[in-house]
Amino acid sequence: LGDINNRLVVCQDKLNEMLTPQVQQQQEQQQSYDIQRNFLVIQTLRMEIAFLMSKRNLLEYDQQEIRKRQRKNAVMVLKMPVLVMEIPVVIDSRL
Repeated sequence: LGDINNRLVVCQDKLNEMLTPQVQQQQEQQQSYDIQRNFLVIQTLRMEIAFLMSKRNLLEYDQQEIRKRQRKNAVMVLKMPVLVMEIPVVIDSRL
């Protein structure tokens, strides 16, 4: 989860950097090839951010479900009756 959060921050920072007015003005002065490349980079970053957020949400949900099940199992163990078995003991009088 930490790696996903780190990657998400990097992607969001890069996207914000590319969408700043200074970068957009520089893009206007570039050739059309560079503009297309930058557009594709921005689109890729947006898709990756959406993917990472989705993955993070699923992992957080899984962690919550695991915790719920662990608590439920712990409660079930506490509620289980203790069975006492009577074991017949044979005493040997020769001892």
